[in-house]
Amino acid sequence: MSALLRDALHFAVRLGLLVAAASAGAQTMYRCGSVYQDRPCANAQDSRVIGRGQPAEPGAAAPAVDAECAARGEVAQRIMWRREAGMTAAEQRSVHREHVLILDDVYRRRGTSVEVRRAVEADCVAEKTRSAEAALIEAMAKLRATAPQPGASAPPVRKP
Repeated sequence: MSALLRDALHFAVRLGLLVAAASAGAQTMYRCGSVYQDRPCANAQDSRVIGRGQPAEPGAAAPAVDAECAARGEVAQRIMWRREAGMTAAEQRSVHREHVLILDDVYRRRGTSVEVRRAVEADCVAEKTRSAEAALIEAMAKLRATAPQPGASAPPVRKP
């Protein structure tokens, strides 16, 4: 088996494991004044628990996402919390300068902060899956181009 094919197969297996993995998804939300966050309030401010996220089915876990997609989802959720608190997209641009694309994506979506986060994460995973599939197809095409064609004469085998 050639090194290129072996590397492509290893990549495909890793991608499959990444997509198939599962993680726990329940999260507690706190209200600190007019701000919503995923941790208790700082500075001894009164923090009220306003909800506990539950998986869709009892015992069901949300699908795992890689670190980059999880980070995008977390940023999207923070943007959504500020949106729910009344901040406009223009006001948030100063807070999230490096995340303008995520900010625009969040303001195009409807739903709760958790729904928006999951949608952003799912889109990220789908984008990465498409990229990985395209890379795999390209690697296989290169492998086919270098492989001998059926019916073509093979180079003579040298005996020692």
